Amino acid sequence: MNSEETVCIIFLTIICLGIPYLNWAKKDPIQFWSPLTILCIIMLYYAVIGPFVTVYSGQTVYKLIDHRPFFLGGWILTLVGMISTIIGFNIISSKVKHSSLAKAKDDYLNGIAVEKTAWKPLVYLALICIIALVGTGGLIDQVAISRSAEGSLFQGTNTSFGGYLLNGINLLIGACVLLFIYCLKYKERWWLFLLLCGFTFAVYTKQGFRWRHISLILALAGTYYIYYNKKINLILFSVLGFFLLGVMGFIGLTRAYGAGLDYSNVDNVDNWDLILAGFGESSVFMTTSLLIHKSAQFLPTEFIGLDPLFQTVFMPIPRALWPGKPSGDYLSIVVSLYDEVFVDNGLGAAIFNFGEYYLMYGWISVILGGLLLGWLFKKAWLWFLKHRRNKLAIVTYAVFFSYIYMIISRGYTPQVVMLFFFTVYPLYFIFNYHYKRVKLKKARFAHS
Repeated sequence: MNSEETVCIIFLTIICLGIPYLNWAKKDPIQFWSPLTILCIIMLYYAVIGPFVTVYSGQTVYKLIDHRPFFLGGWILTLVGMISTIIGFNIISSKVKHSSLAKAKDDYLNGIAVEKTAWKPLVYLALICIIALVGTGGLIDQVAISRSAEGSLFQGTNTSFGGYLLNGINLLIGACVLLFIYCLKYKERWWLFLLLCGFTFAVYTKQGFRWRHISLILALAGTYYIYYNKKINLILFSVLGFFLLGVMGFIGLTRAYGAGLDYSNVDNVDNWDLILAGFGESSVFMTTSLLIHKSAQFLPTEFIGLDPLFQTVFMPIPRALWPGKPSGDYLSIVVSLYDEVFVDNGLGAAIFNFGEYYLMYGWISVILGGLLLGWLFKKAWLWFLKHRRNKLAIVTYAVFFSYIYMIISRGYTPQVVMLFFFTVYPLYFIFNYHYKRVKLKKARFAHS
């Protein structure tokens, strides 16, 4: 490791460990759940521990290319992106205005337990999406997570609205967390929560996308600790983190997208192999590093400009209504990184969100993108702090907190925004709908 790499990794380690620890050490336990905490934990996994594990295990070859010589570019990009995001987060004052009316409304909503039934519409919509994709029998097939093409939701995605239907399974995350906080409050219906959670986990395992598992687990954990205002145990948190790595590694080794798990792939796999497989996601860092290294070959002549923003606006429009809709394949640059070695083997390669920002206008767009992202994180954080006693707000923010993983680890803004509206926004809609319907007299009476 040369001196430049050493400096980058030292600064990254200090940031990725320091900010979560400082937030954890504050008197108010909720401060740990700041968006910056999850940003640092994600980058600790992807850009610090992940690269070291791949080097130690000799797994720096990805898609037939040894990425070790390119790590410096990935570390510099991560450092610039993180610092910009932290600055953007701190541009806005941290002072929270707690109006008496807001407190009154929050108290009233807590008293009538809106979450008791709010989870049901999300479940119904998700079930409708699944049935539309695979039929009524497909509901049973979702539970059979062993390898089988039966029940694959991808079978029905070729229709005009197939993408919307597939994204509909994200509604189950919000439904699980709403039912969970109800169970925490009233100590009942635990059997229903476990049943719904088990079904949700089975659906996500069947389809093979691990980020949904992670979002569900993080959202449930966040809801629990925020609701009870408890400080997490760092040792327990670390142990459970390694356990989760093992589970994600197992799914990564056995999954077949849309067909569940093939257990024959792990006949001779031990626990260490599962942990290593859990770090398989670090390939995102490697691809991003290669992108920075090779950017001199196609930038600035091939800057994608504001394409991510335009495609984000166009993406929700079904192609059946707009046959000439732009393809949105501006990330073909990432695919082309591997074409010279093995044509089409680059399909499926992912990059950080900072990598996508870099493709827009270079380093200036990384800085501006980070500043904007930090500003958005701070707005969400202040909104939550304003309503922190409201159970609907707790659930909404916990799911948003977990969704930050998707924002950071998948640099494709149209997809990130689209999935946001199927994951986080439904909960905010439920909160806002009930919040605005509270009568002032009732709210003041409840607050008094």
